[in-house]
Amino acid sequence: DNRSGEAACYVALLEPMSGKILMEYRISGKGNAYEPAVIGIGDQRFAVAWEQAGHVWLRLLGPAGLADAVRLDVDAGSHPSLATQGDEGLVAVWSEQGDRTWLADIQLPPGPKAVPRVLRRKPIESGTLQGSQTYPSAVSTQAGQLTIGWEDRREGFTAIFVSARTKDGS
Repeated sequence: DNRSGEAACYVALLEPMSGKILMEYRISGKGNAYEPAVIGIGDQRFAVAWEQAGHVWLRLLGPAGLADAVRLDVDAGSHPSLATQGDEGLVAVWSEQGDRTWLADIQLPPGPKAVPRVLRRKPIESGTLQGSQTYPSAVSTQAGQLTIGWEDRREGFTAIFVSARTKDGS
């Protein structure tokens, strides 16, 4: 939405039956922001990730309002995606500068304005890769398996690659 004169990310909380807007929040800060990803995390809370000024950010939103934003990327990132991981965790994936896809395991502390904590960040694939690995998307199953897909150009053409991780991390 560019109502402020710059591209920004907003979230509106709606009344389920009528669709009436109950509350509206500007998620992003100053500067142009793009590509929001939103996921429900329970207890009437949501996690929101977005790209702003060349970086990937995450913040929580709940009935008490917005928590502080946390930067996820290492150098510069874009195209975030979110998935829940168990009862207390979240996984974020994004494209990092250098055309690599990264993953972060995130702890979601309880509390109305709790700030998420990044436990670890790592590339989806290690070693020397040719071409780009970008535009990731993450999803988790009820059994706790995390699946990540991304656009991969290591062979000189676009292919979709997929990686999976079970609840125990294997």
